[in-house]
Order: sequence, then structure tokens, then C-alpha cells
Amino acid sequence: MARSRLKIAVICFVLAIVWACGCGFAGTFRYKHVCVDGVSLDGLTVSAAEKLLRARYERELSVKKLVVTAGGREYSFSYPEIGYHSDLSAVLRAAKGGKGEYTVSRRYYLRQAERVLGGICQSCAVRAEAARAIFTADFDNPFEFEEGRGATYVDFDRLRADVDEALNNGTGRVVARMVRTTIKQNVETLRRERVKLSSFTTCFSAGNAPRVHNIALAARKINGCILAPGEEFSFNARVGVRSAENGFLSAPIILEGEFVEGVGGGVCQASTTLYNAALLAGMDITEQHPHSLRVGYVEPSFDAMVSGRTCDLRFVNPSDTPVYIVCRATSEKISFAFYGMESDIRYVRKSVVKREILPPEQEVIEGEEDCVIRAEKAGLESEGYLLVYRKGIRISARKLRRDKYAAVRGIVQKKEKSVANSEEV
Repeated sequence: MARSRLKIAVICFVLAIVWACGCGFAGTFRYKHVCVDGVSLDGLTVSAAEKLLRARYERELSVKKLVVTAGGREYSFSYPEIGYHSDLSAVLRAAKGGKGEYTVSRRYYLRQAERVLGGICQSCAVRAEAARAIFTADFDNPFEFEEGRGATYVDFDRLRADVDEALNNGTGRVVARMVRTTIKQNVETLRRERVKLSSFTTCFSAGNAPRVHNIALAARKINGCILAPGEEFSFNARVGVRSAENGFLSAPIILEGEFVEGVGGGVCQASTTLYNAALLAGMDITEQHPHSLRVGYVEPSFDAMVSGRTCDLRFVNPSDTPVYIVCRATSEKISFAFYGMESDIRYVRKSVVKREILPPEQEVIEGEEDCVIRAEKAGLESEGYLLVYRKGIRISARKLRRDKYAAVRGIVQKKEKSVANSEEV
């Protein structure tokens, strides 16, 4: 029995010694013959060694700088904006079981790099701006052009990589790589899409003020029209009803083969001028009407009569780009011009008179004096042709129309003879 107690006591004593020795070693371990990053750890505990090395790393970090140049500006960063990762704990554990030189791997980084570098990129970014053409509708200078610019931005992925390299292997300076894109369309392209395609002018007398007013009013309503690809132009829709409420005045018009007063007189000269400019610009004419009588401001078969009730002038833009129409009316003439995509096609009008129609015998009426009430005017039959040239060579001649203009019977007034004179020999 005594022997058993002695045995138990011996075992407990041995366990106590082992436990005491173990606790003593764990709490008092000190490095021997160990260097980490050139620093001797001899005689230091693990915690003391770690504290010593971390203090050294923080001193080195406190003087570390990063300068990023981007878009002509500099952005500087230092501690605590710069941090580092290391395997110091793992190295200290490994050094407990050995001797010699050990190296800690450290990697510097910019804190919140995604946000910080993204902000730099955003501040340097310049949006692309396409070249612009402003349609002024001024007859002499219908367009103003502004050059565009490509986008400018920082290559973000490259910047992140360069920052990492500068912090860990470089001088701490980074110049951001700026990327510049080219614009798809420049001013020269816009100019080629806004070349003068045609112009046409007709003249009139300044003496009839209401007629001059009506022509100018129609011109103002049409000026500045932009015709999209495939879009059809309607004179009546653009100009509106020829009425006093719409600003038109009474002036001579042709009605059923006679010249009479009517609201909107003179508007047909505007439509005729526009019609010829449209032909020369290569527009597809979808509706036009001749006058019943010849007009003096354009060749036969190239007039375009309009009426708010039944007759319109219509044409379609057949090109793939917009067509721009400008107009100018003075006291003696009206001009239209078309602008659009440049082309090597040129159009020429040709009027051919097929035959004259003699006027009927003059009507003679009596009056107080001899005078011509209405001058006689021969009628005619005519054809209109459009000749098409490419680079100066004629490639086609298309007959547009055949028209018949009625003759105008003259009316003269003769002074009534006195009875006395009639009896003289």
C-alpha cells in the first residue's frame, strides 16, 4: 500500500517538473544567432523582436512617398495613405527553430486604391465632342462649323499597375498614361455634307408692292427648311393658306386664263423659283403644275403654279443625307439655294418651244382715248428637259414635261370719232 502511494507521488512530482519546465521555456524563449532583415534578434523574445522590426518598418514607411502625375496635375500620397503587407509573423515563427539570416517580404500599397485612382481618372477625363455644323439659314453663309475633339482618359489598369511598381520597385513617381481617341466625324466631313447643290434666281418689278410683299413672305416661310433623307416637301404645307389672316395681300393672279386680282398674287413666282432650284439640286419632283398662260420670269415648261385649293409643288430628297434650303428675296428678285452631300453630278435645264399659237384677233372697244387695255400674247407648246452631266460628260437627257400655254387676246381702246369729223371729206 505504501509502495503504491510512493509511486503516485513520484509520478505527480515528475509531471509537475515537466509542466514547470514547459511553462518556463514558453515564457522565456529568446532568439539565438538569428538575424531578420539585417537586424540581430539575439536575446530578444518573439514579441520584442516583432515590436522592434515593426517600428523599423514604420519609420521606413513614414518617409515613403508616391507622386502621380496625370492631366498636368500632381497627386502626392504618403503614410497613412500608403500601407504595407508583410509575412513578419510567419518569419518569426520559422526563426524560432533555426539560426542564421531571414528576410521579411513586404509589399506596399495605396489604401483604397480603387476609389483614389478612380477619382484621378475621373478628374482627368475629357468627353468626346463631335464636330458641329450650325445651320444659320443665312443665304450668304448658311452654316457655321465647330471642330470636335476626341475623348481623353487615363488608362486605369495601367495606372494601378504603375502605382504598384513605383511603390515596390521604382522611384515612387508615376506618370499616368493618357489615352486619346479620334473623332469619327470632323469639320471637313460636315462640309462635304453641306455643299451648295444649286441656286436659282428670278426677277420681278419693284413697282407692285403687294406682289413684292407676297413673294418675300413666301420666301421667309420656306427659308431654313431642312429636308430629311426620303422626306417630301410640300409648298402649300410649308407656306400655308394664302389669305389675309396669314399675312398675304391682294395682287394680280391668273384665273381661268385671265389676269385678275387675288390674295397671294406673286406666290407662284416663289414656287417657280423653288421648283427650278430643286430640279438643279437633283430632287425628285412628285407634283408640279404649269400656268394656263405664259409667265415672263422663267422659260416655258419650267414654271410651277400653286393654288391653295388644288395645285401644289412637291418634291422628295432622294439622298442619304439631309438637304438644306435657303432663300433670299429683295425688292426685285428672289433666289433659292439647296445644300447637301457633294456630288459629281450636275444638272442643266433646257426649254424647247415646239410651236407658237397665234392670238385671236384683237378686241376693239370705244373709249375716251386710244390705248392698249391688254396686250396680245402668242401662246405656245413647249417641252422641258433635264440634262445630267457627270464630271463634265453628259450622261442623260430626260424629258420632264410637255405644256400648252394659251394665247392672250389683245384688247385695244379707240377714241370715238365726232359727228362733225365724220361728215368731212
